[in-house]
Amino acid sequence: MQNISDLIDPDDKQCRTYREVNNSTKHTISIGSLVELEHGVRMLVVKQGRDCDGTPLYSLSAFLNSCQSFNGYDEDSLKVIYMAK
Repeated sequence: MQNISDLIDPDDKQCRTYREVNNSTKHTISIGSLVELEHGVRMLVVKQGRDCDGTPLYSLSAFLNSCQSFNGYDEDSLKVIYMAK
């Protein structure tokens, strides 16, 4: 059985797989940025990661140095309030 992320992306001019396209996508939200979730909840980006198919994901916390975070948020689910440098 083939994983869908290993199929060729028909929209990619270089004929790469979905996984290759996702892995080449850069994170656009930097660590320390303040973001807003649904319902107005605001948190800080504390880590950048990737899904199993290479999709850029973010971990969020109320404090930058906290050892507890909420993981797995994609860029479409976050609204940037303040972008850290």
